[in-house]
Amino acid sequence: MITLVYYTPGAIVDEDFYMEVDEINPEKHAKELPKGAFMFNYLYKREGKIDGIEYCSIRKESTQRFHIDAKLLDKLQVKMLNIDGRYDILLSNMKHNDYKLVIKERTGNVKPYDYKKDAFITT
Repeated sequence: MITLVYYTPGAIVDEDFYMEVDEINPEKHAKELPKGAFMFNYLYKREGKIDGIEYCSIRKESTQRFHIDAKLLDKLQVKMLNIDGRYDILLSNMKHNDYKLVIKERTGNVKPYDYKKDAFITT
């Protein structure tokens, strides 16, 4: 069984929502998710019995995180967007955390980029 987890912006942290799907199909699921969803990934669910006891586990090591209609930005690009000081905190975080690239989500929020975990998909 496969669980799709999609994320929407929250007041303090991102909200996550879970749904069961039959297959891993990022192109299909990116188009079907609510417009407020900016990212999703898949978790694997295992069910079975050990010594007669039923169990269900969700493997937290999941597929890549698929960012829907997002943009990858470097420091220079963020500086160019910062005409009104809106990205001062982001630029400071990029400097002090040594983020070379960040992801600007379709919903406007920004996340650090991890080339091992992040993938992009266009609807």
